[in-house]
Amino acid sequence: MVSNNLVAIIVLAALVVTAAGTMTTLNVLNQISVPERPVTGYISGLVNVTVNESIVLSWLWAEVNFTLNQPGTGFTYTENTTDWDPNPFVIRNDGAVNANISVYSSDNLFDQTHQPTTNFRYMCGNNTSACDVDGGDPASTVTWTNMPIDSANDTLVVWNLSALDAAGDEIEIEINVSVPANEPTGEKTSTIVFTGTQSCPGDDYCNF
Repeated sequence: MVSNNLVAIIVLAALVVTAAGTMTTLNVLNQISVPERPVTGYISGLVNVTVNESIVLSWLWAEVNFTLNQPGTGFTYTENTTDWDPNPFVIRNDGAVNANISVYSSDNLFDQTHQPTTNFRYMCGNNTSACDVDGGDPASTVTWTNMPIDSANDTLVVWNLSALDAAGDEIEIEINVSVPANEPTGEKTSTIVFTGTQSCPGDDYCNF
């Protein structure tokens, strides 16, 4: 049997332990201070983006058809007309850098002549002044020039075609043919190849 005195001593001991624990907790809380500059949630970061250089030439008009021509006749180019017959080649620069364009033919157009010949010629002839002619070297070809044959002989036809100016990123390349007097009858075709390279102002080509 537990006496009333013993019960009173046990209860008193419990109260002492509880009070000591409460005082310890209050003391710890009192030592915690609010930071002078609390975190607000606003932070900064850095994003890097690298845009690769690209040369993309798109055809807007990829075929020049002279239809019927008699032996000994030629096509006469008329500048600044809107009803050309035939239409010129039309190329647009859809890349990320200005471009030089060179040209060559992979085969002869006529049986009786071998390129280069005055019977098969080209030039940059854009009537919207997209041909970049600054009087320096290099410059776009703006006079009739004999078409070269084979990739080893490709020749600059357009210099520094814009990639950023929507009003000046298209170019027209004219073709002029004269049928040799003794040319056999039949359809005549030739494949013309245009090659784009990055434009380097003050230099002929960019070859990386």
